[in-house]
Amino acid sequence: MCWPSRGTAARTQRRWVHVPTDLDADAQAANVRSISAHERRRRGGLGGPRYQPAVEREAGRMTGQRKRVCVVTGSRSEYGLLYWILHDLRADSAFELQLIVTGMHLAPEFGLTVREIEADGFVISRRVEMLLASDTSGGVAKSMGLGVIGMSDAIEQLAPDLVLVLGDRFEILPAVQACLVHRIPVAHVAGGDTSEGAVDE
Repeated sequence: MCWPSRGTAARTQRRWVHVPTDLDADAQAANVRSISAHERRRRGGLGGPRYQPAVEREAGRMTGQRKRVCVVTGSRSEYGLLYWILHDLRADSAFELQLIVTGMHLAPEFGLTVREIEADGFVISRRVEMLLASDTSGGVAKSMGLGVIGMSDAIEQLAPDLVLVLGDRFEILPAVQACLVHRIPVAHVAGGDTSEGAVDE
């Protein structure tokens, strides 16, 4: 009996793992569990950094390997909701806080609220300019296109383990799109909420 192995290599070339047919179900399970984490990674299966078992993740935590959590904020309204998450991530030695500021935070016409973030003592990892001087459908769509370019560059440079976003404003969508292509996990807070002006309901 054979089945294709999982992992990056499996997406580009089909690989097969042979399992002897004379093993019963319990024996097969025992055989799989006996494979070391190094061997699983060598075979392209589970055990890579995005599929680490909980025990391995905890071991990394205990040895001082900090997880890079990147938070994206684009407006004053969601920054207020993110404040305590940012505060706790910064205070926890298990995490390295990364902060991407974009959208209305960087626009003088909206108060240049990036200064409030700096006044709160947060270090800004990257600033992504994306807003055009137009709130038409075409202007917003073009702003989102610029956002994808800027977010892709920022995420590639920061290499986070997780990106955290909040809400449904259009500044957030480019960040999530870039994460999808870069295969970065996303934590979306209040993703199911609907705010005024939504166009996707």
